[in-house]
Amino acid sequence: MSGSRFVRRLKKRTARLLGRGAPVRDRGNQARPTSSALLGALTDPAAVPDPFADAVPEGCIQKLARDEILPVYDPEFIPAREVTWDRKSLVIGLAIGTDVRAYPAAFLSHRELVLDRVGGVPVVVSWCPQCGTAMTYRRELDGVELIFGNQGAMCDGAMTWWDHDTGSVWSQPLGVAIAGARTGASLTLVPSTLTTWQAWRKRHPKTLGLRAHMGTKPRHRLRDLAVVVRVLGSATAYPMARVLTDGVINDTVGGLPIGVVSDPGAHDHWKVFSRQLNGHAVTLRVDGDRVIDVETRSSWDPVTGDAVSGPEVGNTLTEIAAFTALPEDFARLWPDGVVHD
Repeated sequence: MSGSRFVRRLKKRTARLLGRGAPVRDRGNQARPTSSALLGALTDPAAVPDPFADAVPEGCIQKLARDEILPVYDPEFIPAREVTWDRKSLVIGLAIGTDVRAYPAAFLSHRELVLDRVGGVPVVVSWCPQCGTAMTYRRELDGVELIFGNQGAMCDGAMTWWDHDTGSVWSQPLGVAIAGARTGASLTLVPSTLTTWQAWRKRHPKTLGLRAHMGTKPRHRLRDLAVVVRVLGSATAYPMARVLTDGVINDTVGGLPIGVVSDPGAHDHWKVFSRQLNGHAVTLRVDGDRVIDVETRSSWDPVTGDAVSGPEVGNTLTEIAAFTALPEDFARLWPDGVVHD
């Protein structure tokens, strides 16, 4: 099939799956297509080498054809006031600079990948409904912007992707190419948050929402999952129920002191920050509706990490990219990892 015929067919299939009628008009920062130019760079899966075509590696199962679960290659967004999702619906929230967006997990249970450009950064937003991994990666490698499709294979029980230029196969939870020309290459994880629509919108009232039908609810509840932090080859999982109950968990991963913080002003909204500040580690805790550090009693914004009062005003805690996973899948995918108790 020619490339142009493939793209035309893809556009029709995408419109049918998204339930689109007339295209959404550009409203400045309120609603717009963000990756429609990407469609012109897509490749027919049949025209790209598939490392799994002759032999599927041990631990992997090729369950579906490439892109049989069709990624969203041309996402469109609407302002929060037009979103009709239930307030308890899970979303993957992503903020890069002033560009803030939400991707519903229920919809991604059927599409799994959204290729987007947020704050000028090319990203792939992903949700593996099997293992509950909500992950956002920068889809750039050595200055090359990558286009990912859905490989349709499960490796170690988790989803895989293929890239359109080399056909290499990538592990979603590991962010690493596991077969093909790019074997061993890795992607950079971008901070994002799996939370409820209510909590995300409360903290980000100007957020845009992916224009999409919701479909069925995800099979997992937020409290069923764990927050996973990876630093320098070390991985630790923090049960979400514990995170939301305790408010702050202070720990060290890969030698880096980190704090897993549940926002006291927006239930279900969480982030992970480095506790390293001015050459020393601070201890974070919740004090009423504030997050403070024990050492200086400064207050910290649980969304931006900025110090908003106290001696540390002007300083910012660095956000650490983290993601969610089911505890049993964490144990399988990171056998040397630690589950925080």
